[in-house]
Amino acid sequence: MSWAVPFVTGHKYRLHWGQNLDWTQMKVELSSRWEPTDLDLHIMMNFTDTRASINVTDTKKNKVANETLIKKAAADLVAGDFVVYNDTKVREFHFVINGKDMANRSELLLQGFRCVVDCDQKDINEKKISGEIKYWSDTTTWPSGKLPVEGEDVEIAPGENVVLDISTPRLFKLTINGRLTFLNDAKEPKNLTLNTNLLYVRAGELIIGNQTHP
Repeated sequence: MSWAVPFVTGHKYRLHWGQNLDWTQMKVELSSRWEPTDLDLHIMMNFTDTRASINVTDTKKNKVANETLIKKAAADLVAGDFVVYNDTKVREFHFVINGKDMANRSELLLQGFRCVVDCDQKDINEKKISGEIKYWSDTTTWPSGKLPVEGEDVEIAPGENVVLDISTPRLFKLTINGRLTFLNDAKEPKNLTLNTNLLYVRAGELIIGNQTHP
């Protein structure tokens, strides 16, 4: 489940995954043969929508900040400095390897996530979707007893079965761990809009339309 690869330093290499990047994690161990005076090695990888972001953790389990590869001066780069180009047309992950800080960067843990922020949240305990339907417009649906307001973080909890029957204000984040279904009333059709800066369908379902009218 591992391999050793020799590289010529001072060059860029593209590791192209046939099916694109879809591993949850990969560990990179640097050889003790590195010398502080060796030139940097730049690695580029491709990835798709399956992974939206990548975390890099050093030997001491400290996270390396994204974009350190492009924000630092070239002389200051150390192993693990990276940048994620998440634009739809690019989808690339670049990182640098060198022997300048072997005490802290001799091992790198690369983790791919299906989210952009809050990626370290613990796994959600999935629950069977309740047969009881709740409506977004009903204040009793929400723990606060009030409808969600603009800028709020909102969760459809595990097991919850909520129907979106009104358009929402612009939320900051909506996390769906239960089920959220757009109201689909053939007799009284509605134009409904779900407004949110971030939308995570984590351990749940988002249903809009049906097979014949998606």
